[in-house]
Amino acid sequence: MKSRFKDQKWYPYAVSLCIAVVLYVFLIRLDAVGSFLKQVGSLFSSIVVGLVLAYLMNPLMRLYHDKLLKQLRSEKAKRAISLALAVITVLVLLVALLLAVVPQLVGSVRSFVGSLDENVDSLLAVVSRLGVSTEAMDIESVLKNALNTVTGYVKSNAGRILNTTLTAGKTLGSAAIGFMLSIYLLAEKDTLKRGVKRLLRNLFSEKRCDGLYRFCAHADGVFIRYLAFSLLECVIVGAANAVFMLVCGMSYAPLVSIVVAVTNLIPTFGPLIGAVVGAFILLLSKPIHALWFLIFTVVLQLLDGYVIKPRLFGSSLSVSGLWILIAIVLGGKLFGVVGMLVAIPGAAICVDLYSNYLMPWLEQRRGAKDKNAGPRCP
Repeated sequence: MKSRFKDQKWYPYAVSLCIAVVLYVFLIRLDAVGSFLKQVGSLFSSIVVGLVLAYLMNPLMRLYHDKLLKQLRSEKAKRAISLALAVITVLVLLVALLLAVVPQLVGSVRSFVGSLDENVDSLLAVVSRLGVSTEAMDIESVLKNALNTVTGYVKSNAGRILNTTLTAGKTLGSAAIGFMLSIYLLAEKDTLKRGVKRLLRNLFSEKRCDGLYRFCAHADGVFIRYLAFSLLECVIVGAANAVFMLVCGMSYAPLVSIVVAVTNLIPTFGPLIGAVVGAFILLLSKPIHALWFLIFTVVLQLLDGYVIKPRLFGSSLSVSGLWILIAIVLGGKLFGVVGMLVAIPGAAICVDLYSNYLMPWLEQRRGAKDKNAGPRCP
């Protein structure tokens, strides 16, 4: 009987060599791969935004469908009403957040810019008390040079600034189109799910389809839990920072607290960025406040790392710190801030895929080969 192609002795070595070559090219051309993926993402940006928004609003829609409207008999009416309530809830929360945050944020920025001269004089006074001669530093000349540099940059890069403004406008337009698309996706999600399941049943066996469904359900649970707990952690850290700054009478509490809360979403490096930005803002206002802010930030991050995160995440994301760091570096290199945000759940899913699917499959194949080979000679 003629042997199969895959049973040849050289076949696994050839496959391993091809995988190694592909991985090597991928690693040495990581910048090109990231650029290619970004270009593809920009072409389908509205669709990607729509899919992401639909995915984020789907748990809220399911909550209304299963809990609030469970007494309603008509399934069609339940889906329509739950979708409308989910969209209204998101819009109300967004408007409320903007109304609560934007005025205070604008006021803090305006106050910071308006008192910039006084803040610089206060900083110079502190430097003088430390025994450093401000005349030797020639602060006035430094400030003038910095101002001239900024002015020259604005003049020479007016076209680039205009393009950036247009890009921001296009981004807002893509976001609006994506939001409308997400509503249509949620309205047709049952039809889309049936179509995908039908396609998978025709492509794969029933056993593989069941395994794929279980994996997708697990991945969905990991992403949803991580997103919900990350947002809750962001709110807790930002609120604690705001309370501390208000109690201590520090300036720019809304501005600094928002910066700390938003940067805390970025794993590993985010709290450091928030601490540096917040300390710099407070340093120009009152240097002693910057020192107290840094001390509080260290204490808050210790509490966040050893108390808040274990309470929120528990053992749902059992990933070692090494894999998390690798995932953050690769995610940031390929997709920027967005890649860093999804690095931890992505690493958790990859570890689950490796432990529960890849390794059992390899062990099963190895066991079958050993069984077919028969007993080995002593």
